[in-house]
Amino acid sequence: MWADDSRQFCGVTSTPTATYQLEMLKINGPRDPVGAISLPTAPSQAPMLAACSIVTRQAVLIGQGSGYTWSLSLISLSDGHVIYQRSYPNPLARIVASHDGQYIAEQLASNANGGPVTLIRQLPSGTVVGQLSGILVQGFSWDGSLVVGSTFGNPSVQEAQVIRWRTHETVWHQCMCPHPHWLIVLAQPGGTKVAVVASTDDGIHVSFNIVDANGASQSVPIGNTPITPAF
Repeated sequence: MWADDSRQFCGVTSTPTATYQLEMLKINGPRDPVGAISLPTAPSQAPMLAACSIVTRQAVLIGQGSGYTWSLSLISLSDGHVIYQRSYPNPLARIVASHDGQYIAEQLASNANGGPVTLIRQLPSGTVVGQLSGILVQGFSWDGSLVVGSTFGNPSVQEAQVIRWRTHETVWHQCMCPHPHWLIVLAQPGGTKVAVVASTDDGIHVSFNIVDANGASQSVPIGNTPITPAF
């Protein structure tokens, strides 16, 4: 995945001994090994990066297996040591991290009434600092004060929302109805704005909005050109 300086990649490679290694790769440069990755052996898990930050020199790595998230590690990019580690005996549906690894959104299992519950956890302390219900978090703003996600439930009224998670205030929303497809979130580097790219009707219609922390938005015309933002 792209590091948050948009100049380097973080990657996980397998080794001949069936283990994994975290690496950095500069554009037109050599690979730079960071360190070996240690995951719990039960249940069987594969590593996946959730954040890679040159700003804080740390990466968030999750262990996934059977479609669930079973573990999380905060790893130093300077020497590869584990700063924080957590296991989930009751696995999570997913984890989304802020660009710098300071916050993670842990999506718990859905329930029939209120949909998914998401805990906001601060790293490296591991303290739960917030909770949201009924929204599938897709990303954070650069400063970590906002989350962007889609509401859960009836697709005919499903929305993309930008939420100030500490106060539960919805600062911006847009209907993804009647047939929501996907939602991509991009944080403005060093700023408070987020780009919210929403697809409906199996990708036939795509909207691109830049939203600031006060809810003011600017629509970006993209015509009929297919678009998949990367960073």
